[in-house]
Amino acid sequence: MGLFDDFDIDMDEVKAAGGFEFEDGHYDFEISEALIQNGTKNDPDDTKFIIKYDMDEAGTYWEWFTIAVDGDPTAKKAEQSLGFLKSRLVDLGFSPSALNDLDPEVLEGIVGSLQLLTTSGKGKNAANKYQNVRNVKVAVEEEPEPEPAPKRTRVAKPKAIEVEEAEEEVEDDEPEETDAEVKQRVAAKQAARTAPAKTATVKKAPVKRAAKPAEEEPEDEENPFA
Repeated sequence: MGLFDDFDIDMDEVKAAGGFEFEDGHYDFEISEALIQNGTKNDPDDTKFIIKYDMDEAGTYWEWFTIAVDGDPTAKKAEQSLGFLKSRLVDLGFSPSALNDLDPEVLEGIVGSLQLLTTSGKGKNAANKYQNVRNVKVAVEEEPEPEPAPKRTRVAKPKAIEVEEAEEEVEDDEPEETDAEVKQRVAAKQAARTAPAKTATVKKAPVKRAAKPAEEEPEDEENPFA
């Protein structure tokens, strides 16, 4: 019989005291709330900026930043913490030039991933352990892919049909020449080429001369004195 059987206690589900509620590691988150709170149980004079990260089944992690001590933002503790807060807001996607007008409510709904890391303190706090948020990355919404443009249907051009025309065979009805006839024809051509060209003699037609008119004999004039 176990020590806790009478109380129906399962020690596997009981968290040990000390240490941190969350194990170191990487977590996906969604910011459920961001707010400014004046005073806490441990620091009643501090003004805190708080970011709540919902990490699915792991639970909700609270990140605290001191922005003023007793109303004074120039206190050393506040100045150092404000530097961490500015870096965190930039990690969450805000421009440094827009932080002065930031409304804490705009942080709600931001999703991403973070790392919880435990480190030792420095100086007089060297014996202490501190778990802090590291490597905050905001999830980038993927833009829907544009719908592909409808494909154009290409109409195939009709192929030209090549019609081969049958060559008509021309029958040669002329009888083939014998070798002797071929030689005779070739010799005749050669003789015609080498023979001197005959000059045609053109006979000139005789030129007919016009006959002189016959001279008329003068008639004897009557001599009145004959």
